[in-house]
Amino acid sequence: MSLPPSPPVRPGTICWDQWARNFPDEVALVGGHSCAEQQRLGNCPQVIEQCGKTCGWCSDELGISLEDAIKQRQAALLSATLSFESREGKILLEDRVFHIKGINWFGSEGPNGVPNGLQQRSIRDLMGFLKKNDFNAIRLPFNHADVLANKHIYHVNTELNPELIGVTYLQMLHRIAQLAAEAGLLVLLTLHRVAPDEWPGDGLWYSKAVPEAKVLNSWSVIASQFCREWNIFAVDLQNEPWTATWGRNQPTDWNKAAERLGNHVLDHCGRWLIFVEGVGGKGGAPQCDPDCESQGLFWGENLLGVRSAPVVLSNPKKLVYSPHTC
Repeated sequence: MSLPPSPPVRPGTICWDQWARNFPDEVALVGGHSCAEQQRLGNCPQVIEQCGKTCGWCSDELGISLEDAIKQRQAALLSATLSFESREGKILLEDRVFHIKGINWFGSEGPNGVPNGLQQRSIRDLMGFLKKNDFNAIRLPFNHADVLANKHIYHVNTELNPELIGVTYLQMLHRIAQLAAEAGLLVLLTLHRVAPDEWPGDGLWYSKAVPEAKVLNSWSVIASQFCREWNIFAVDLQNEPWTATWGRNQPTDWNKAAERLGNHVLDHCGRWLIFVEGVGGKGGAPQCDPDCESQGLFWGENLLGVRSAPVVLSNPKKLVYSPHTC
């Protein structure tokens, strides 16, 4: 068995010790499971010869780029998916700090059912613009009603976007994610509306037309359909649940709903990050009593309730608190 190739130690690449943790069986071929152990055994020359890497440490604070992470996965012949975690207030990619520079691409959550601008420009053109300007992620909204109905889409210039000829709502989301992957861009799927015509709606994660049972069914569809797309790395469970409560032991408690929805998603796709937004001033959390609304808390940014009633997921490393600010 030969050791997987590994790039030299430098900012933005994985260090020897992290590489060793990823490949314990291969590292055992040259003895030891850390750089210090390699040095003690006198194996560093062999490591250099077999994997082109010197023994050394580098700081997690240096961070990692999406391009380097993809190259590392490809070079190491690992699975196509990337490993994201949330830890100590940071998002980690391949165990290194990762900074998201993304855009919101609105439209597919609303009545037209497609991202804005596709009458005038092509998806490939827009992806190229994002890449040229050093973006690395797209926040792509959807709604539960259209996921469950999955009808054919319209309102798009198919001469500019032949990939979208005759496709359904879910197929459209697939095509966008796949074209984003070709451009090396990540995708965060966000539930922006319960139904396309419900905005701002009741400000909850469900409605009379789409009760929580259907919401869970929609998330099952999303997870089963899109978990295999390597660049879809996270989901935002609900955009701005502005009338929900938090930690009040009420049926409208968003923290408990986020646990139910988040764990349901993780049961279907355990690798995704789960973004949980805050609530608003109406309802709010006990920490802002007696009058939460007067404190000017914007929809989705009120996370005060986390202090006493944190969201508990089956895998806490997948939880990302995501305040929605104006």
